[in-house]
Amino acid sequence: MPEPRPKKRKPLTDRRTHTLYLRSGAVLALIVIGIGGIAYITRLPAVTVSRVDVRGAPELTESVRGAVTTALEGSYAFIIPKRFAYTLPEGDVRAAVLTAVPGVADVAVSRSSGSEVVVQVVEREPRARWCEAQCVLIDAHGYAFRPDDGVTRRTYSGREPVLGERFIENFLDLERLVTTIEGAASTTVQAVRVDGTDVYATVTPNGEVRFLLTADAATLHAAVSAVRMSRAYAHAPLEYIELRFANKVLAKFRE
Repeated sequence: MPEPRPKKRKPLTDRRTHTLYLRSGAVLALIVIGIGGIAYITRLPAVTVSRVDVRGAPELTESVRGAVTTALEGSYAFIIPKRFAYTLPEGDVRAAVLTAVPGVADVAVSRSSGSEVVVQVVEREPRARWCEAQCVLIDAHGYAFRPDDGVTRRTYSGREPVLGERFIENFLDLERLVTTIEGAASTTVQAVRVDGTDVYATVTPNGEVRFLLTADAATLHAAVSAVRMSRAYAHAPLEYIELRFANKVLAKFRE
């Protein structure tokens, strides 16, 4: 009776390849399970931002909340949602609010719990209004942030304002010069028109002071004060004071 032939063993290379496939499959399975676990855990209600508490600007609350909601849409690599409390994109939320809500000057974002975020906003303060085709409110930095609200304020003009943009540089310096004129003339500047570097300030009653954006406040004060103290100023209505030419003070009065 013939002896049974020994079972043929697989070559060593085949066995190693098979082992490698098994290990790779196990690693892949662990990765998939891990990703699934992360996706599940980061979507639990206890760690998902579902409430936005806006503080500091009651009139802007809904606009700010809408900007925050938009900023928290989507996910990182389709796995971790942006609403996951522990990876909250505070910088993105802050940028979204500042871009979407012009009336907000500054934003601070913090997490009060796993499901609530607090957005503390600083509202822009109107410094004046700027009127061309439309009237808008501007803050101390020359930033146009909302349509005019009808409250009486000094009116500036001469450039077309764009809501949500800073359209005039060094506005505080201009305001300082205008205030200097008011003090020197002992009157009120009703309106200011800017044309390039030329500035035309209308003073009560209907006179005009012409000066440059680059004018020195002390020099401006001295010149306007000198005209106000003149005999002509006391006896005739002012038409204009011209201060745009170096070392010259020109004044004209109505007859």
